[in-house]
Amino acid sequence: DLRGPIGTLLQVLELLTSKNDIDEETQRDFLEELKKMSESTFQLLENLLSWSKSQRNEIIFLPEKLYLTRVIKENIHLLKGASSQKEIKIEYNSVDDSIIFADLNMVNLVIRNLLSNALKFSPRGSVITISSTPIDSYIEVAISDQGIGIPQERINTMFGVNKYVTTRGTENEAGSGLGLLLCKDFVERNKGSIRVESKQGEGSTFRFTLPKQ
Repeated sequence: DLRGPIGTLLQVLELLTSKNDIDEETQRDFLEELKKMSESTFQLLENLLSWSKSQRNEIIFLPEKLYLTRVIKENIHLLKGASSQKEIKIEYNSVDDSIIFADLNMVNLVIRNLLSNALKFSPRGSVITISSTPIDSYIEVAISDQGIGIPQERINTMFGVNKYVTTRGTENEAGSGLGLLLCKDFVERNKGSIRVESKQGEGSTFRFTLPKQ
């Protein structure tokens, strides 16, 4: 997964720095593609580092009191560039400003990965909806998209450690099953659970729970 985008980055940079005359519009297109590849490669690197630390038990679990609305809004803002690029609107609906007891870094990674996936697999101009709802002693967060959906056979295995699958997004964005494995690992470390509901062509909804403060 890293070899592909990095190899393409090198090829495009070689072309842009060559003596061949390239018109300004083509240069802009190349630079935009470089930006997208750099962002996806950086996220994959972040996931790889987190996964390797998790497997080596090097991640320190530090749960604390967190305002969930604030955490979600910060991640929406972080991905504003990616959502604007595909003209996708992200709507957040919350019953109240729920307070959870969880590890901030882990929660950020889970939300960021699920939101990034929703953006990758959603068509241009669609809407992604985020909601948080109290359920007993937990808060359930749901991230829903209007994307391409997931085949049933993939749903049955997508959180399995030995079922790593790479998938391309609606505009050929690089995808990685590693992010979902991390989401499952980090949600469960915070005493929550994660699941997905999806139909091909009708979008997907990822739901995960975190304990209340």
